[in-house]
Amino acid sequence: MCRYLRNIAEIYEITLQGKTAPDCFDDLIILLHKKTGKKAVVLIDEYDKPVTSHLFDSQLDAVRTAVHDFYQVLKGSDEHLQFLFLTGVSKFSGLSVFSALNHLNDITLHEQFASICGYTQEELESNFSDHIDSTAEYLKVTKEHLLYRIRYW
Repeated sequence: MCRYLRNIAEIYEITLQGKTAPDCFDDLIILLHKKTGKKAVVLIDEYDKPVTSHLFDSQLDAVRTAVHDFYQVLKGSDEHLQFLFLTGVSKFSGLSVFSALNHLNDITLHEQFASICGYTQEELESNFSDHIDSTAEYLKVTKEHLLYRIRYW
């Protein structure tokens, strides 16, 4: 992670002093703000991938701690952040890696964000057609009823 963050810093001709990933992340956010005069925007895709990749092995606790420590940086960076956008398959409150971040807005089920969170109706029906059919059969409901229930959820 430090190497990745240092590569980003290099683009902006910034030198990170941190020795750990959380320290490098903190340095990057603060120094980008200072250098550009603009607050940083942080986009993290699949924020939960490190944790979900280790759900069933002995490294889970260590990974969860490392991820928690990394994201903890965001809590103290409010004055340097314009916007934070996270994607993942797990509800962030369920992973406990964001226990320090109590000001996040979960937009997953907001209708106005439906086209960027989750699936459109067309994507659902074209990409999961076989699963929908088999689930409807298993539940002994019509495909239309199952689609209605999925849409409602």
